[in-house]
Amino acid sequence: MAFYLGIGRRRRINIVIKDHVIRYVESKQSHLDGIGTQGELYLPPGLIVNGTIKDEDELYRRLAPLVKERKWKNRAVQFIVPDPYVVVRKMKVPPSIPEKELKGYLYMELDTTVHLPFKDPYMDVIPLHKETEDGQEILLIAAPAEIVNTYTHLFSKLKMDPVTADISPLALYRLYEEAIQGAGEGHLLLIQFDYEKVTVSIFDGDKPLFMRTMNLLLPENGWEVAEEENGKTNIQYLQVETIGEGHIRETITEILRMINYYQFSLQGGMAQIDRAILCGEHPLLDKMHEQLQAELGIAVCSIHGVIRQALHLDSSWGHYELAIGLALRGGN
Repeated sequence: MAFYLGIGRRRRINIVIKDHVIRYVESKQSHLDGIGTQGELYLPPGLIVNGTIKDEDELYRRLAPLVKERKWKNRAVQFIVPDPYVVVRKMKVPPSIPEKELKGYLYMELDTTVHLPFKDPYMDVIPLHKETEDGQEILLIAAPAEIVNTYTHLFSKLKMDPVTADISPLALYRLYEEAIQGAGEGHLLLIQFDYEKVTVSIFDGDKPLFMRTMNLLLPENGWEVAEEENGKTNIQYLQVETIGEGHIRETITEILRMINYYQFSLQGGMAQIDRAILCGEHPLLDKMHEQLQAELGIAVCSIHGVIRQALHLDSSWGHYELAIGLALRGGN
């Protein structure tokens, strides 16, 4: 699944843009051997807020030297749609609709039987190959064209060629599947725990049937970009001491509510989470890992550990999981 935006080329730049950082991985093929250079560019607070670009001109000025240095002009680019704007929904459509016509049917049914919290969406559909008397089940994935087009406009302005907009759960799952050589059956919980938000996704097999993003009530402008003694820049989180155990407890309580909703409302009590993956950049990620494992009663795997052990990538790749997952997606 992806929102295809243009004609792909073999050599690609895989870019992940968050509120505080831009990370990229260059790739030639859709497997680990094809992954090349990686890098990152930290951003000041306020330039991107909750995935929305607030100052495109300033973001362009910061990216242009990188594009020139890395010789990205006319290169194809894949990027992640910001989590807060992605809608993932299981629904039923008439059984008579052929698979190749499902997407067109959904566009025709917008605001009639298909209701989204935004107008003018990009949509994709994944058939679930389950039919009942009242229809066939599909998975709808949608994002507002206004947000997606903001990013494609930025890349086009930089003389790059945006070809694919992906969603973060699928990129992470792709990496997980590569690491364990097939993710198998069952229900997988995937948690992205970042400074400003938590994104919870649940997979049934390889299908992301649930995705929710929750903003964390933490201090605004809660980080700064600092230069280390070796000349490299890094991110420093401010007021970490104000983020106590209560913050972790409240976050886990909300995650458990999402799990209960998935298990009992969406799956009718017929589903049980049997695996969990945690990743992210929150300064209390280790505490979250420890408490989640105790609360869920199942093994909680760190995606960073997967990258180091199963994929034999060193610690410098620790926060590039989304970009690597994008690179593994390959062409359209």
